[in-house]
Amino acid sequence: MFAIQTEVPYPQDKSECGKIAKQELAGNERPPLAVDLADISQYDTIFIGYPVWYGTTPMAVRTFLEAHDFSGKVLVPFCTSKKSGIEKSLDAIAASCPQADITKGLALQDIGTGKMQRLISSWLEGARGEIDTFGKKRTAQ
Repeated sequence: MFAIQTEVPYPQDKSECGKIAKQELAGNERPPLAVDLADISQYDTIFIGYPVWYGTTPMAVRTFLEAHDFSGKVLVPFCTSKKSGIEKSLDAIAASCPQADITKGLALQDIGTGKMQRLISSWLEGARGEIDTFGKKRTAQ
């Protein structure tokens, strides 16, 4: 497990954090990361979790994605969001690493614990099927 963290941590205050996130998005910035993974070649499937900020992925996630070669990798995105869906963030992920196979992903919103557990279990089953499909496509080539 690896946490994407910026060199300059985001403020704990939600309003201040939001101002920085909005500025980074408007400027199409790629904030430097505090630490990065040295080598992702040992991973075939990578789950990437993030909050949705202003309808899309945080720019620090894009910094991480663009720093690595995801050729032959399957990315399984999941996010938390108060009201936005996952669609725009999936577009951003695809633009940041077009060589990756990307599953449908999952947006987690406040829907109650029992319902959340069923949703995650169902999503994981579907993701497993997508991962298997991508693997079969690569083997057939």
